[in-house]
Amino acid sequence: MGNAVGVLYGLVPWLWYSIVSNDNEEAIQKRKRITDEVLSTERTYSESLSSCVNEIVVPLLDGNDQLLSTGDAKKIFGKLVTVNDTHIAFYSELQRYVDKNKPVGALFVSYEEEFKVNYSSFVNSYNAALRMLSQRRQASDNFDQFLHEKKVKVNNQEVESILIMPVQRLPRYVMLLKDLLKHTPNYTRHRKITEEALETMTEVTRFVNDEKRIAEQQHEIMEVQESLSSSSEVLVKRGRYIVKKGTLAVQNKSSLMQYVLFNDLILFTTESSMSKLANMIHVSDSHKLKEKDRCPLAVFKVELMDPEVNVAIVKTENNKWRLKFRSTEEMADWNSLIAETAKTCS
Repeated sequence: MGNAVGVLYGLVPWLWYSIVSNDNEEAIQKRKRITDEVLSTERTYSESLSSCVNEIVVPLLDGNDQLLSTGDAKKIFGKLVTVNDTHIAFYSELQRYVDKNKPVGALFVSYEEEFKVNYSSFVNSYNAALRMLSQRRQASDNFDQFLHEKKVKVNNQEVESILIMPVQRLPRYVMLLKDLLKHTPNYTRHRKITEEALETMTEVTRFVNDEKRIAEQQHEIMEVQESLSSSSEVLVKRGRYIVKKGTLAVQNKSSLMQYVLFNDLILFTTESSMSKLANMIHVSDSHKLKEKDRCPLAVFKVELMDPEVNVAIVKTENNKWRLKFRSTEEMADWNSLIAETAKTCS
């Protein structure tokens, strides 16, 4: 009996070593496949960006104004050039990391700030760049033909397909790093840096998405600002965004009043007299609205709601307004929205 127990105790270290060794070898092979995929997809990505820059962007930026002005070329493709420069360096370093069997997670961590700056800049301008590209292609047959002819030199990809690649790349990194971490056991020396790399790229992706959302909010506010007369105070403010736009009737007034509800402010406007005149003589007027009132939500008050006539009396810093609604339900919904929005800024 004693000999049998001794034999079993002697087998335990061997069995444990065998299990760990097999698991470790399997994990190593899986990590290698994932790392090879990171390198392979990076090569494809970098080559696509570089071919677009070399075959399309550089000729346009070199002054081929017959196809596209240099200014427009910079607006459409300028941010892509910056991202491409980053990934020429990143791919070169990634290749060295893989060749020397160094943990690629360390490279991702080292590029955190550069990715944040360059990708947020690219993503923030992406929609505007795409709109301008579409407009210029429609306006110029020569430019459109130029892009069609260049397609064969950029792996038969449409330029729009290349422009969306940076938008899709960061989530792809997160997915690959998650897979890499999944096959990196706790007892390996690469575990900690892989965890840090995943956290880093998740944070970079979140940061870029947040910056894009903020840029879109600022653009929407700028459109409101540009519709007002130049004497109106500046509306654009970081952290401010539009909750809702709509129209309201003012009791005993024939014309409607527009409102813009921000997360911290409410703005009331009416159609400007110049805009009315412009409409009559069929010309455009950029300042279509006249500011009537604005008030921080912190001091905005709904003093009375009369369901019999669907009128709400509201008080701003400088005025009282008797707002007429089409129904009791509409009035109640509007009041609830104001109250809920005001809570977020208190």
